[in-house]
Amino acid sequence: MSSITKVRKLWKEHLAIPFPEECGTEVSGIDLMTLDTISAGCISTFLDGKGNPDLQRTSIPGICYRDLTFVTGRFDGKGKEYFSRLEQLAGLVLREVRDRNQNN
Repeated sequence: MSSITKVRKLWKEHLAIPFPEECGTEVSGIDLMTLDTISAGCISTFLDGKGNPDLQRTSIPGICYRDLTFVTGRFDGKGKEYFSRLEQLAGLVLREVRDRNQNN
């Protein structure tokens, strides 16, 4: 399975899951709704083909990935599943962008 196919499949699964209310609104100064929204925007833009950022333009997805990695470790249950899936998606997108740029 290609990485883009994997991202599409995981994204479809993720969209079917509501934001876990038990997570609250913030973890160590990171606003979870903002993190969720910005991460979703990066993933959606990548999949829509509207953005094929070069490595210099990956700062926002990179920051999202860093923050997702941090917050995922702060949850159990549904919260951990939710943010872990977003973390995995962000990582796959970053790797795909890196690989595309290395091959050009």
